[in-house]
Amino acid sequence: MRKFAFKLEKSLRLRAWNEEAARFDLGRAVGELNALERELEILAEKRVTTMTERSSSIRTANEFNLYESYFARLDAEKENLLVRITQAKLNVETAQEIWTTAKAELQTMENLKERKIVDYRKEIFAEEEKETSEIYTRQAGLYESLRDPGH
Repeated sequence: MRKFAFKLEKSLRLRAWNEEAARFDLGRAVGELNALERELEILAEKRVTTMTERSSSIRTANEFNLYESYFARLDAEKENLLVRITQAKLNVETAQEIWTTAKAELQTMENLKERKIVDYRKEIFAEEEKETSEIYTRQAGLYESLRDPGH
């Protein structure tokens, strides 16, 4: 029996590699987005903590100005983070689309391979069935010739 060989195996491996790379890129993009969102949470926690401290510790106008400067810097950082988060979300969407496409291409190729395997098995079964039938026919003919020596 001959061995199954998928003629597009190299293409299948390439598509599998592309899908894996796209999945890795998506994971990296999601990780970056999560890190930025965590930074935003930390920034909000700093603001809440500082507001609590400010209400109990301001004694001079200079201290008030220092707190206001700090809050202005936190607000600027927040705006910067929001822009970066928006860009990171776009990167995640793009990476998701690329991965979905790569996954679909890989699935198409895997489905083709599966159909080829099914066709191969049917062909092999038909060949074996034909061989079995020929052997049976030969043996039946031999048996008949042994049973009827006059012919």
